[in-house]
Amino acid sequence: MSEDSKKLLIIGIVALAVIGIGVLIGLSGAFEAKASSGRIEIRPPGYNFGDIDIFGGKKSTSFEIVNSGNESVEITSAITTCMCTEAFLDDKIITMHAPTYIGLIEAGERKNVTVVFDSLAHGPDATGPITREIIFKTNSTLTPEITFRFDGNVIKKSS
Repeated sequence: MSEDSKKLLIIGIVALAVIGIGVLIGLSGAFEAKASSGRIEIRPPGYNFGDIDIFGGKKSTSFEIVNSGNESVEITSAITTCMCTEAFLDDKIITMHAPTYIGLIEAGERKNVTVVFDSLAHGPDATGPITREIIFKTNSTLTPEITFRFDGNVIKKSS
């Protein structure tokens, strides 16, 4: 092995070690949110769309996440229960495909969440009652998991 090859090998090993250490340091806090005695509430806790025309376009509603406690609460993940549902909070998009980290909600803080339901996402024959949820996991000992639920009835309106 030439001297240049040895140098490149050493540089590569050092670079991989530095990257690996950086990843471990970055992940170390992601799984250990300090417990909080704050309380997260969802207002209102749910919504009923009633009849939803499958060809009527996307429907939306909104709700508030409120920290009614005396400590900040970290929302460590948020996810929807179906691909037909998306939620938007600050600059975050919440879907079913991967949990979304939200961050801190300070004591007394309120955040608006918009929920969008796509009635045509399952195809033109997917009618009937639906129930969907947006699930938030927190570091709160009082409210470790909170859920916003909506329902409705997908129909084909006669022309």
